Amino acid sequence: EPRTTMHFSADAPIALQALFFVGQTHMEKYGMGRMEPNHSLYSRKVLIEGKSKNVLPDFLRFVHGVVDSEDIPLNISRE
Repeated sequence: EPRTTMHFSADAPIALQALFFVGQTHMEKYGMGRMEPNHSLYSRKVLIEGKSKNVLPDFLRFVHGVVDSEDIPLNISRE
């Protein structure tokens, strides 16, 4: 059960939908080490990049989620 969720949809300059959530526990505050970002980037429901570090700023690495866009080209991870 997530602590909170956020659904985001934008249409300009590119159309995208995002779903983010914050989990119940935050392991960094217990001294368990630095968390890796857990954001996935999709284009037309095809995974482009898992655990993307460029979706959200580094200080929001405790937020998990997915971003899907119809306007992002499928080869964005190679550019």
